[in-house]
Amino acid sequence: MTNRFIYLIMLGGLFLMPALSQAQNLTRYIVVLNGNKTGFYEEEKLPDNAYKGYYWLNDRGRGDSLHVSWRENGAGVITELEVTGCDYYKNPVVETFSMKDGLANWQNQSEKESRRQATDAFYVALSGIGGDITRSLLMNPDKRIDLLPYGSASLELLGTHSFTHNGTTVKYQLAAVKGMGFTPNYSWLDEQGRLFASVGDWSSFILEGFEDLVPELLELQNAEESKIYDDIRKAAVETPTAMLIRNVRLFDAHTGKITPMSSVVVKDGKIAQVTARKIRPPQGAKVMDGRGMTLIPGLIDMHVHFQGNFDGALHLANGVTGVRDLGNNFGLLETRKKVEKGEILGPTIERIAGLLDGKGPFAGPTPALAGTEEEALAWVDTFARKGYDQVKIYSSIKPEWVPAITRKAKDYGMRVSGHIPAYMTAEQAVKAGYDEIQHMNMIFLNFYGDTIDTRSPNRFRIPAQKAAFFDFNSPECRAFIKLLKDKGTVIDPTVSIFINMFTDRPGKIPIAYEAIVNRFPLTVQRYFRSGGGGLPVPDGMDETYQQSAAAFLKMVKMLYDNGIPIVAGTDNLAGFTLHLEMENYVKAGIPPNEVLKIATLGNATVLGKQSEIGSIEPGKRANLVLIDGDPTRNISDIRKVKWVIRDGVLYDPVKILNGLSIRGY
Repeated sequence: MTNRFIYLIMLGGLFLMPALSQAQNLTRYIVVLNGNKTGFYEEEKLPDNAYKGYYWLNDRGRGDSLHVSWRENGAGVITELEVTGCDYYKNPVVETFSMKDGLANWQNQSEKESRRQATDAFYVALSGIGGDITRSLLMNPDKRIDLLPYGSASLELLGTHSFTHNGTTVKYQLAAVKGMGFTPNYSWLDEQGRLFASVGDWSSFILEGFEDLVPELLELQNAEESKIYDDIRKAAVETPTAMLIRNVRLFDAHTGKITPMSSVVVKDGKIAQVTARKIRPPQGAKVMDGRGMTLIPGLIDMHVHFQGNFDGALHLANGVTGVRDLGNNFGLLETRKKVEKGEILGPTIERIAGLLDGKGPFAGPTPALAGTEEEALAWVDTFARKGYDQVKIYSSIKPEWVPAITRKAKDYGMRVSGHIPAYMTAEQAVKAGYDEIQHMNMIFLNFYGDTIDTRSPNRFRIPAQKAAFFDFNSPECRAFIKLLKDKGTVIDPTVSIFINMFTDRPGKIPIAYEAIVNRFPLTVQRYFRSGGGGLPVPDGMDETYQQSAAAFLKMVKMLYDNGIPIVAGTDNLAGFTLHLEMENYVKAGIPPNEVLKIATLGNATVLGKQSEIGSIEPGKRANLVLIDGDPTRNISDIRKVKWVIRDGVLYDPVKILNGLSIRGY
């Protein structure tokens, strides 16, 4: 599961499709997800400034199917709009908008409003489809326009570049629409100002037949976008020769206890001294008074799909100094080097897993797709040759291939983890050599047999409808827990995803964002406040879905109580979601100090890096977070990040967030 992509969809397409086409007759665009074609958008220009289009996406059985029609005035502003279909999780979508005689009316799954509007304003569809704001901005002499429901957007043209395609030179201009998100929305325009492509590290949208240009477009676009992060680095990053943090509560990740009034010296990227005595600062050291605060080891997120500066900035600003990537393209290896050189903001990418899946209609977002067992084993060879640390098996791998894959991976010294392939159970996977299981739904699915096609959204629907009635005292449950204990199997619950999936409802702020939504830009807040990111709930099953969410938390506690190693990971919005995952572990009944141990030394131990990171001890890398509060008493204090240190480099979280139009805590 890759919730980075879900997150883009939740933002109404502002990042996936920042501007839809100005088409003549019929134009077709292709959606490319991590190198694989996963969808398309077709648009037809009709008489009298009218348009109609169809957007379709298949992301492992999930994905939108949206029909849209709209009409524009002479300034490219929408005057009529209708969208019908279903969203990413197959919830029904019906959205309408009209502007007539200065009165704007719109209705969707979360909003119903009428408003007098004195000037032209561009309606941003909650469904993320319809109209072309870039074209409208190009028509405006000031290259600025008001937005509905609120806000404004402006356009900056960033230069034209030449490309070679099929032996022909083509030219496209990079455009940035500002004011609609955390950072500008970038798109590429042809020489007539029509949309050619909108590209990103994870997903891209490009005119059909030109998919091969995505990497080149992305490289140029990232170079432009990096200027934003260069400014953030100048404002938020310090590299003092030494640091002294004194008068601080010190969290011991071995014992889970607090030592009051402690001092920590950082020098040459390492922790040089830890003492309860008052000491003089080293010459030239930056001194920080931690009175009333708590110093903890840097947090580690064990389930990310790292996407560059934006993710990296959010991780650091929230105290995440290390991550494990569980599925990406091969460009991550170069990204990792750039993080280490300081060219990209971000935590250390401590370990990398190669995501391996079988070919087919539900194939995961990875270049490593196998049609035979031999091809699967060849991909394991490739991962090992590239220096990967782990193999993550995905849902379309045939169960009979798993033993051979695990044997080969372990011959290279790599861990094996993943989803449970279709028509296999978690028990079978553990016996076949899994070291770790990703996602709590895979634990519950173990008890419903090996006839379930877990490639499809059934892997979400079935636990949502059955977990509420699960018997935690059954012999089957006790036997499975014993198997995990005997094998030393690690569980990566990412439980926050499922709680949101089971409990989010249209028109309500998702639980995941209740604590942070007010800190985001207004235009982004709208999408978070609209809710609707959950599964469709059949009639009469609302309470069942709520109880299933509670059962997922109960399973987290059961694993913990039985000594099954669990790690804290997110697979969702960087930084902020790790705090939520930790809060959910406390809701499950795990004491806050134990949750802190899991997210620091516990995660480091699973990584095999407990001698380098995870606790505050002399000689270890200086990965430290200063918290304005005491998360051992109130885990939500983990959100109050005052300072972050990664390998001796000091980061100001507020300045990082402000650079992305996010308020500090």
